[in-house]
Formats: sequence, C-alpha cells, structure tokens
Amino acid sequence: MRKFFVALLAIVLLFGGAYGALAADDFTILSFSPGGMVKGRMPVKIAFSQPVVEKSLVGKTAPQQHIPVEFSPSIRGAGKWTDQKTFVFTPVANLQQATRYRATAKESLQDAKGRRLSGKQSFEFFTEPLKLLRAQQIDFTESNNVVIELKFNLPVSPFRLRGFLSLLNEQRQQLGYSPAGQAPSSTVRLTTNSFEGGKIALVLSPGLTSDAGPLGIEQEVRHEIAVTRKLE
Repeated sequence: MRKFFVALLAIVLLFGGAYGALAADDFTILSFSPGGMVKGRMPVKIAFSQPVVEKSLVGKTAPQQHIPVEFSPSIRGAGKWTDQKTFVFTPVANLQQATRYRATAKESLQDAKGRRLSGKQSFEFFTEPLKLLRAQQIDFTESNNVVIELKFNLPVSPFRLRGFLSLLNEQRQQLGYSPAGQAPSSTVRLTTNSFEGGKIALVLSPGLTSDAGPLGIEQEVRHEIAVTRKLE
C-alpha cells in the first residue's frame, strides 16, 4: 500500500509540474531591459522566444499601433525590430524624473504562427526618486538664528517640506524654523528660531515628493548638524 501511494504521488508531481511549466515552443518574453533605476532616455529592449514579424519588417520603424508593448505612464518614442525576435524602443526625450514606469505586452500580441504570449507580461523600471543630498549650516545671525541649507537632487516646495521636516535641539525638543522663498527649488534654506546649543538633529520623514515626479523620499532620513557661531 505504501509503495502505491509513493508511486501515485510521483505521478501527480510529474504531470502537475509538466502542466504548470512552459513548453519549449511557447511564445514568451525571454528578456526585458532596462530594469531597476534608469537615467536619460535609455532604450527598451525586448527579446521574444519566437519570431514575431516577417523578415521584411526587420530594421524598419514600427507604426505606433504595432509596437508590442504599452507604457504607463506613456512614453513618446519610436521602435523597430532588430531581428524577428527582438524589439527595441527608443524614447525621443529623457524620461520623466522620479517616476515609475510599467511596460505591458499588448493583449493582441501574437507570434508569427498566431500564438498568444505566455508567461510574464509586465515589467517595471523607474527614474531616480527624490533624495536629500546634503544638509549644512551656512550662517549664524546676530539674533542666534542658524541658517541651514538643504540640497536635493530635484526641486522641492518649501511649503510642502514643512510637513515632513523636523529640527530637534539637543534635548530632542522641536526647534521652530522658517523656510526661505516659496518657489520649488533643489536648494532650500531654513532659518531656525533662536538657538543656543551646539547640535541640531534633522529628521526628514518618508513621503516627501518633488514637483518633478511622484517618487519621493522612501525612508526616514536623519542628519546631525554641528552648529558653529563663527563661519569662515
């Protein structure tokens, strides 16, 4: 009886695995690039397992309606088949900053034999999110106010920043501050209330976004600023 159940289990695993796996001649996407973070207008390259177009179409710019994938958000550009199985799409301009893109194969996509696409059909890549590059003291006023300069990789609204940025004194108490200006900028200056201590802790909460794109600060940022009253 035990041998019977062992044999039965082996049969179930064999046929179950075969049923769930892709066949060697299935129409699939073998590779997709880029992946992860990208810069500029990096081309998108898709390699399929089977021929998709006739040889006569290789090397020619594909009409928009015949591009095999759709981008969300949309990307302006042009594409062509470099061979019967490989499609390359090149954006006409740099991708939007701080943005996540998804490329999805069109439902109507078929290979040269009329087979529909199997396997993974959506892929993601993104441009660099908002980051705080530097925080430093740049001045100390006669009224004991510390002037701090924040440098971001993308423009930030000083008004929006107030909802995410905290300054703490050495007793871990909130230290009031006022940002300079209203226009979004990659350089934001803050003037603190009167301060007598030697260090200021800066805490930037996740969720702050730039006016350039929706991908914002992903994790809490902490930075300690040593305060000096005599700047060279």
